[in-house]
Amino acid sequence: MLVHVLFAILLCPPHLLASPAQELPRGTIVDKVICRGNASQSYALYLPSGYSTDRQWPILYAFDAGARGRLPVERFRGAAETYGFIVVGSNNSHNGPLTIAQDAINAMLADTRARFSLDHQRVYVTGFSGGARVAVMAGLAMKGQVAGVIGFGAGFPAGVAPSASVPFAYFTAAGTDDFNYPELKELDQVFGKLGLLHRFELFEGGHDWPPEAVCARAVEWMVTRTWSHCEERPHFARSSTSSGNDSERYPANLYPSPWIVRMNCGCRGLASIFCRSHATWTSTVRVEGIE
Repeated sequence: MLVHVLFAILLCPPHLLASPAQELPRGTIVDKVICRGNASQSYALYLPSGYSTDRQWPILYAFDAGARGRLPVERFRGAAETYGFIVVGSNNSHNGPLTIAQDAINAMLADTRARFSLDHQRVYVTGFSGGARVAVMAGLAMKGQVAGVIGFGAGFPAGVAPSASVPFAYFTAAGTDDFNYPELKELDQVFGKLGLLHRFELFEGGHDWPPEAVCARAVEWMVTRTWSHCEERPHFARSSTSSGNDSERYPANLYPSPWIVRMNCGCRGLASIFCRSHATWTSTVRVEGIE
């Protein structure tokens, strides 16, 4: 079961997994990095131009429904450079049996923890369509070790319902013509009733990865909501789209299209909880498949 396999990796102390990083280009997309522990698995990679092992870096794991690893890395590259994120996109995970996603997740986690200098309090997961369900599944299975999940074009896996114990901040978005838009709209309402930290955006388009600008806003929202422990936390300025609550504060120029934005934030103090490296949560995760 995915939960147990994931923890076999995640509960290993980081210093036992660390090794000298292979020299990889900074500031450009690498289409294929082969996982050293499983040569059948690989991922597309973006390392910020300033990456070095002198400090620890946040990371975003990306899962596409069709194993297009480069595509999400392209969409998040701008935000990754701005905020200093490492972005990796699986070249193997795609819609189908759960074991496909399971193998990809475990291989990527093991390789990136061994290869890069990571901040284990700033781990994020994103995905599109079936990949969005994989991202949620990983966030639930890793129980407090994922600070945020970004899902596009789909919500929770079949048979898994949100509860008040969801241990991550959640950003979702859908195209105006996306057939899964009603699902995400309903999920947005459920998260609001549960008082969970979340946000939903609507963009012009269909069932697809959103434009780079939406991906950038997703990262910016995660930064403002889950970096309470970090010196890199950005300067806050009142947004013109703010509702007026103290919790509705963002860096300047985040939202150029006010009509497209809907904010829901029911809990002001959760960000610090999400960032605890040894947080424990009680939940039962049963995943029968990815749609």
